[in-house]
Formats: sequence, structure tokens, C-alpha cells
Amino acid sequence: ADSILKIIPAVQINKLSEKAIVKAVDYLREKVDCDFIQFHNYETLSFIDCGSNLKNIICPICGKVINFEWWGEEMNHAAQSDFVSLMVQTPCCKRQVSLNDLIYDFPCGFACWEIDIYNPQEMIADEILNAIQGILKTDIKIVQAHL
Repeated sequence: ADSILKIIPAVQINKLSEKAIVKAVDYLREKVDCDFIQFHNYETLSFIDCGSNLKNIICPICGKVINFEWWGEEMNHAAQSDFVSLMVQTPCCKRQVSLNDLIYDFPCGFACWEIDIYNPQEMIADEILNAIQGILKTDIKIVQAHL
């Protein structure tokens, strides 16, 4: 089984320059002991999941646990339009919310790109993550996946 630390933008629609991507990946390869590092750039918004780490999805409005079946149907519906709209009506409190704003336990998110660090030997230091934010010129979010 693989453990993958995925770096994605905190704001899901941020695009990156090729120069920034190369610089960030090169920096990570120098600083992080891992099997390998990959960069993925997507044509459209994509769901970046945490694999088998996902235990619960919680409504950010009322705090109730959301059924995986409902969530799967809503994800399939949103995927049909390449995630152009992430807005859904929650099954619990019947309020409008973005699929991106649901509380995923472990964190997940939507992004146009991701940097994947396969099997890092230790937790990545905050100073390294802060440096990556500086290189990329955007806030980042971490998704810890287990496959």
C-alpha cells in the first residue's frame, strides 16, 4: 500500500506556470526523502481524494454526517459537467453548499493541479510547505491519501 501526500491549491481554480511547477518539484526532490514525486495538471477541475483514509463527510452547516451514497450521486452529477458547478442541497438541513466546502475526514478537495509525494519517510516540515507556498505563489492544502 502507498501513502501519498498530495499538495493542492487552497483555491481550487488556481493555475500554475510551468516554471513554478518545475521549481517546486525540484525543491521537494531536494528536501523530501520519498519514493518519487509527480505533478499532475488537469484540463478541468478534479476531485483530489484521500483514498481509503476517507471515513466521514460532514455537513459544514449543521454538523451531521452525510451518507456516502448521497455524496456519490452528487459527485457523479457534478462530474458530468466537469465540476463546473459544485453547489448541492444538503440532505440533512436542505441548505446550499459547495461539494468543496463539505468537511471531509481526512481532508480532500478540488483542484486543477496536484503535486504527489509517494511514501514520504517522515512528515514534511512546515518550513518546507511554507517554502512551496512561496515558490508557487499560492496557499496550499494537504491531502493525505492511502491507497
